[in-house]
Amino acid sequence: MDYGLVMLMSMAIFLLINAAPLIGAWQLAGKLAENNFTRWSLAGFIFLLESCLIFSLLGALGVLNLQGSIIGAAAIGLSVIAAAHAVKLPSKSLPQASASITYAERLLEAATGILILLVCIKSAYLLGTDTMLYHLYYPAMWIDAGKIFAIPMQGLPHEYFPICGEALYGWLMFGGVEAPLVCLLQPAAAGMALLAMAGLWKSFNIPNIYIKAAALLTAASGIIIENASMCYTDTLAGALLLTGICYLIEGIFIRRQLGLGAYVFTALGAVAMGLCAAVKYSGLVLAPVITLLLIIFFIFYDVKQKEFT
Repeated sequence: MDYGLVMLMSMAIFLLINAAPLIGAWQLAGKLAENNFTRWSLAGFIFLLESCLIFSLLGALGVLNLQGSIIGAAAIGLSVIAAAHAVKLPSKSLPQASASITYAERLLEAATGILILLVCIKSAYLLGTDTMLYHLYYPAMWIDAGKIFAIPMQGLPHEYFPICGEALYGWLMFGGVEAPLVCLLQPAAAGMALLAMAGLWKSFNIPNIYIKAAALLTAASGIIIENASMCYTDTLAGALLLTGICYLIEGIFIRRQLGLGAYVFTALGAVAMGLCAAVKYSGLVLAPVITLLLIIFFIFYDVKQKEFT
C-alpha cells in the first residue's frame, strides 16, 4: 500500500477518535472567549487537557488500547460538550475579522504561513537524542503493554520523572499504523501560547498589526524553531508556562467583575501551571515561583487600588 495513503488513513482514524473532544473544546472555548485569539488558544488548551486526561486514565486502568481510546475519548468529549451547553454566561458575539485588513497585516500573515510551513517540514524529521531515548520510547512501551508502568533507564538513579509530556505524545500515537501528528505537539503548543498572549493583548485593545508582528517575532526566534521542531518537551513546558500566565492575568486582573468567566480562566491558568510542572523539572521549579510572584503582584495592586479609591 502507498505510504502516503497509510498516513492519510492514520490521520483520518485519529480525527475520528478525537471528534468529540475537538468539538467539545471548540464549543466550550466559544462560551468563554472574548476574542478569536483567545478562542483558538482555549480550544487548543482544553483539547490538550482532554488528551492528557484520557491517556492517563486509560493507562492507570490498564486499558490503553484502541478500543479503550475510542470509549475514553467519546466519554470525555461528550462530557465537555455537555459542560459547554450547561455554562451560562452573558451572551456575546465574537468580533468578526475586519474586511479592511492592511497590506502590512497581509504581509505578516503570509510570513506567518511560511514560518508554519517551515516548522512543519522540519518537524517531519525526528531529530534529537532524547526523542527516541524516552519522549517517544516511553509512550510506545506503555501502549504496547496496555498500561502505564515504571520503565527503568540505565544510567539514571530512578525511573520516575514528570510524564505528562510523554502522555500527550502517547495520545497522539493512537491513529493506526503511523502517527503523523506526533511530531506537531510542540509546534501546536507554541501556537497555543502565542494565541493566548495575543488574546491577552487584544483585551487591552492593542491593534491587530502590533499583536501579529510581536507574535511573529517571538515565534521566529531560532531557538524556538529548532526546539519546537523536535519531539522534546522544552517548548511544551514553556508554552504551558506562558499560557498559564496569560490565563491567570486574564482571570484575576481583567475579568474580576465577570463572575464565572473569571473563575474559569483563573482555574485554567492554575491547571496550565500544574501541567507545566508535570511536564519538565524546570517547569516544576519555575511554575510555583512565577505563580507566587503573580499572586503577590495582584495583592499589591489591589491594595494600591483601594488606597486611591
